[in-house]
Amino acid sequence: MADTVDMRKVLEFFAGELAQIRTGRANPALIDDVKVEVYGTPTPLKQVAQVTVPDATSILIAPWDKANLAPIEEAIQKAGLGVNPLNDGTAIRLQLPPMTEERRSELTKVVGEKLEAARVALRNIRHEAIAAAEKEDLPEDALKGRKDRITEDTKRYDDELEQMAEQKKQEIMTV
Repeated sequence: MADTVDMRKVLEFFAGELAQIRTGRANPALIDDVKVEVYGTPTPLKQVAQVTVPDATSILIAPWDKANLAPIEEAIQKAGLGVNPLNDGTAIRLQLPPMTEERRSELTKVVGEKLEAARVALRNIRHEAIAAAEKEDLPEDALKGRKDRITEDTKRYDDELEQMAEQKKQEIMTV
């Protein structure tokens, strides 16, 4: 049904949101949203450079065209990642500082906020699906069965969201 497809999309979106939250390790997903002004067009960083993780605390960005080093560096600074890019003339290195306990607890709160936003989206989908089912001319038993199935699906996806959030919180708090 369309409602379970929409619920799956909420799950996928939430997974993408969690990937962008920094844990103790370097992850290329941290710079997924960075857009670089290249040839007058904002372009995703991954389309203008190779992004690798040489070790647990750094990200290496090697542009395909060396003329794009300065725009990439500028875009990273504007992105507000809390990291200063180091330009060596051929590539840019992002050295991620170790996270403090305070920063780790802030990030777990961010995970909680994103979890709540995903739950609200799930509840909205549930509400819309139930409203759509009520508009159909179904017998009372079939309507009750459909509502129960929608509620069960919502609960299952909510449990998956909770599991993903808990796993991310554990990753963040692990030193």
